[in-house]
Amino acid sequence: MSFGPLTHRTLLTVLTVGPAGDFDGDLDIDGNDLLAWQRNPSVGSLADWQTQYGNGASHGTLATVTPEPGTAALTVVGLVFAVSGLTHARPTGRGDSAGG
Repeated sequence: MSFGPLTHRTLLTVLTVGPAGDFDGDLDIDGNDLLAWQRNPSVGSLADWQTQYGNGASHGTLATVTPEPGTAALTVVGLVFAVSGLTHARPTGRGDSAGG
């Protein structure tokens, strides 16, 4: 059985393609990419790095988690109640009832 030119030599290459200017393959554009380009200029075009650097919206970048204002307000209210509950005197159970 013959499969033509793929009989004995099959090479499967899987590439993860990042944004233009991502020379170190970590899916962001930063100083490490510039260092990779300086060490090996054949990895890509410096103009790609210059265009993408500082945009903050490169592929694969995780968004910064910022709570909604309502969540922050609810947290503050909860903390106020928690602190006020700690500052009030609590009955000890000894002689607190009248006529005891």
